[in-house]
Amino acid sequence: MSAFKALFLATLGGAQALSLEDKLGNFQPGKEADFIVLDPQATPLMAIRNAEMPAQSLKELSEIAFGMMILGDDRAVHAVYIAGVLVDAIAGSEH
Repeated sequence: MSAFKALFLATLGGAQALSLEDKLGNFQPGKEADFIVLDPQATPLMAIRNAEMPAQSLKELSEIAFGMMILGDDRAVHAVYIAGVLVDAIAGSEH
């Protein structure tokens, strides 16, 4: 499965499966928005793998997203938003 397909299934695809796409699943105005911001260079290994930032193509972006899926953990969470409001911002990659 591609990283983009996995992201779709975890967001709008999941919302569609639950018949909730009118309320959540993407960032369209008027929808509920609980989300996290991820740091693709949060760990030493991720920083090596994602040294070329930002991505210059969809292929590069897909590779970064795949790396986040495989290597990411709680250290990759940079910020947390609940109902569109920032509730936690983590300074640096260690928290």
